[in-house]
Amino acid sequence: MKILNKKIGFLVVATLFSAIQGQSQTAPNPPTPPTTMSVSTNISRSISVEENNDVQHSSSISVSNSDDTYKFRARYDNSKNEGIKALVLKQLGKDNLLISGKTYLWTIEKDNNKTFECKLNKGNIKIFVNKNKVSHSFQNKIIELGKDLKNYISGTDTDKEEAKQNLEKAKRELEKAQQELERAEQAAKRETEN
Repeated sequence: MKILNKKIGFLVVATLFSAIQGQSQTAPNPPTPPTTMSVSTNISRSISVEENNDVQHSSSISVSNSDDTYKFRARYDNSKNEGIKALVLKQLGKDNLLISGKTYLWTIEKDNNKTFECKLNKGNIKIFVNKNKVSHSFQNKIIELGKDLKNYISGTDTDKEEAKQNLEKAKRELEKAQQELERAEQAAKRETEN
């Protein structure tokens, strides 16, 4: 009887051991990938432009460029309406354009979702792009349009401004490097004198 109990006990232990071994040999669950965050760049600028006749015009520009969307909004003086309209028509043409009075509206929809919209009224413009639904070339085209509109409204060329800022930064870095070189040369000279 003792031998039978030992055999049964041994079989139970062996069965449990093989069950535990079988579970430990299963593939581990893969780790969940980290969630990605959407990076957004928002730029808002409000400017006042003084014309030759001392009349001051106020404009505001807002740009939001994230992984998923691009948005451009601007308010400007009515004297810029025709120039803005010409810039937009040159880039977008007349495809998908609906004109109602003084409002120009370009829209593109895919799967019953708004993919692109550009609404041009007297004194303001709004642009929206769903980047997930349009090609990279179309995204770049609209972003470039936004830069052109910003330059026209503000009366500046952002590429030239950026180049000027980069040049100033490079000059400051060069001056700093020259000062560090002079300090290093003076320290080396002191070491050789001692």
